[in-house]
Amino acid sequence: MKLNDSQVGLEFRVAEAKRLGGGLLNRKTVVALLEGLEVKSEVLRDAVRAALEKLKAAPELVKMALESGAPVPERLAALGGLRTLKPAEVAGALVPLLSDREAKVRAGVAQLYCVFGAADAEAALVKALNDADASVRYFAVLACGALPGAKAAVSSLAASEKDAVVKDALAQAMRSR
Repeated sequence: MKLNDSQVGLEFRVAEAKRLGGGLLNRKTVVALLEGLEVKSEVLRDAVRAALEKLKAAPELVKMALESGAPVPERLAALGGLRTLKPAEVAGALVPLLSDREAKVRAGVAQLYCVFGAADAEAALVKALNDADASVRYFAVLACGALPGAKAAVSSLAASEKDAVVKDALAQAMRSR
């Protein structure tokens, strides 16, 4: 059964997430659990989070996210799992993803740093403020907004930024200081 299958009752999907959490930690189990994070049900998301925590899945999620040959959606799902778990001890290991060849992955890890661990990636986030992709810049601005050491870099981007959404993020970051 897929955890994101809306044809299956929520209570059965929650039970499946709990069952998976009691099993062995492997890629197949982690991928199956990550599907549950796509569902808008907080009950299911909480069950998936608990299962991932019980499995101590953070290192496997980091490995999946860093695997450059893996499909981008799988890598993004791994980053989503890490955003859900917020394991501070892995934040530094994800810094190389801010230089990944895939813009969606760079944006995904910048988004993760909006939730936790931005201080571990400050220099790379400041560099990401000049990324060619607007989504990366957007999340980098939001992540840098909480970093006192990135204030000058965020301020200097305000004058040259052309993308309206990134400009809005810059305005938010400047107001939150």
